[in-house]
Amino acid sequence: MPAVRRLVAVAGAVALGSVLTSTAAAGPSTTVAIDAEISSVQGELHLVGTVAGSKDDVVVYRASECTITRTGAVECDFERYRKVEQERDGGFAVPLEVPEKAGVGKAFFWQARVAGADTDVWRTYRLDP
Repeated sequence: MPAVRRLVAVAGAVALGSVLTSTAAAGPSTTVAIDAEISSVQGELHLVGTVAGSKDDVVVYRASECTITRTGAVECDFERYRKVEQERDGGFAVPLEVPEKAGVGKAFFWQARVAGADTDVWRTYRLDP
């Protein structure tokens, strides 16, 4: 499993087309386009995205224990959710929660299907503001 890195997001919404960039210690960098903005939902920070090159692989994370840094960035511990399939009407299915959290600092794991791969590959991502 790749090394865990810190996730940092700017306060407020992140524009469509922003990218998640892999910070894995080894291997090539992987970029994933964000399909939705970061927003506050019922007091929690949520991020929904799709894996580049795929229309059906959707991931959802939920933040907890967020702090605001002196530079105005928001750092959060993110709980990972399982990948969910997009519903036919364009909405998202309710994710199946996995009760594991990243165990090192302010970081998170994301289960993503790598484009062209036939198995799920674990990657660690950082959101660059």
